[in-house]
Amino acid sequence: MKIKYFEYIAICLSVFLACIFIGNAAREYSIRNGADEFTINLFFWGGIGLGVLIFVFVILFLDPIVNWIVKRFLNNSKSKLVEEQEDNSKNIQIVNSTENFELNEKHMQSFPNIIEEEPTFEVEKKISETILENEEPIEISDIEKIRIKAKSESEKIVQEKLGFIVQYTKEKFAPYSSDEEINRFCIYLIEFLKDSKIDTVTPIRVNTLKTIDLMHFGWNVWNHYRGNNQRKDVAKFLKIVFSESFKEMEESTIEKLLSSRKEEGLIKIEDNRL
Repeated sequence: MKIKYFEYIAICLSVFLACIFIGNAAREYSIRNGADEFTINLFFWGGIGLGVLIFVFVILFLDPIVNWIVKRFLNNSKSKLVEEQEDNSKNIQIVNSTENFELNEKHMQSFPNIIEEEPTFEVEKKISETILENEEPIEISDIEKIRIKAKSESEKIVQEKLGFIVQYTKEKFAPYSSDEEINRFCIYLIEFLKDSKIDTVTPIRVNTLKTIDLMHFGWNVWNHYRGNNQRKDVAKFLKIVFSESFKEMEESTIEKLLSSRKEEGLIKIEDNRL
């Protein structure tokens, strides 16, 4: 339960107790004056009603007036504070600029006159050798070239797979979730497939889709990417990201049922498409 609910309960309880107190005071007053039972009860409920009316009057009339006065006072205080801060900042800038000018002037005066001299022959020779060394190309062995090419092709394949998976995710979840939820889910999915990361996530909510659909989707994506993750990792990912949907299922059960009942649900097992 959120804090504001406790506040509402406390306010209502306080009003209720205050009304009971007023009603009871009216009842005691009628008893002391020798009134009959009907009049006593009438005074009791009338006192409660009076307490409710007082509370309504405070809420409808006095509360807006008090809030307006408080806001007016706070705005005036803030404007004065901002003006004082601006004045202080201007004074500080003026002082700093004056100090910097004096320091720069002293610093320039402390330098002796510099006379440019022509570089000697030895210095020119060293400079030429350094330039030639920097211009020489670095030779790469054939094996290193093959290694770099293979790494580049592997990264290209990974990016193509991830791009296809993101598009597949949007197609499957577009009818059942919001754009914000889908984009956030794509980020979680890419981090999980590439780096096996399941950091602190905000659970994704979907409409209509059942657990069988989410398990089929998880298996399709995992089967297409084939990274370092195992079936148990996919089950853990689904359990965390779709915690509301899988709140009554254990990770071991999800792992066993990932590819079960292939032709059931809105999302089916798709070996050929992926």
